[in-house]
Amino acid sequence: GARGCEMAVGCRAAALAARPAARRLMGVVFAALASTCVRGVPDTQCGFKLLSRRAARELFPSLQIRGWAYDVQLLALAQARGYRIASVPVAWRDVEGSKVTPLTPLQMAADLVALRLQLAWSAWRRGSRREEAGSGTGWRVASRSGAGRGE
Repeated sequence: GARGCEMAVGCRAAALAARPAARRLMGVVFAALASTCVRGVPDTQCGFKLLSRRAARELFPSLQIRGWAYDVQLLALAQARGYRIASVPVAWRDVEGSKVTPLTPLQMAADLVALRLQLAWSAWRRGSRREEAGSGTGWRVASRSGAGRGE
């Protein structure tokens, strides 16, 4: 359950199976791509997300992506900062007025690529700061291999 977690995320698994085939395929592809950024959350795009006050105050100001991967970035940041996330089943139904267009899959892919690059850059910078702190010289690390490091 969600007890003891800083974040609860809705899961629409049962309802998603009833969607038209094209929407199901788009969802499966997006979920596969999103899983490269977030682990263990089966439905990153469900609009139901409940956060503790502490998590909301820490995570929302850090969000930079405004498109389809907004939810994925929120979850990736939460996982990176050690927040526990629970997936909870929610009742859901499709309504008229979908925001999905023929260009949506390209926008989704572009958003996820941007997020993946952002996550990789953040991980690289964290590693560089650790290397820099350990060098004892105060010189900036020029590359991941250590070339240009003061010895």
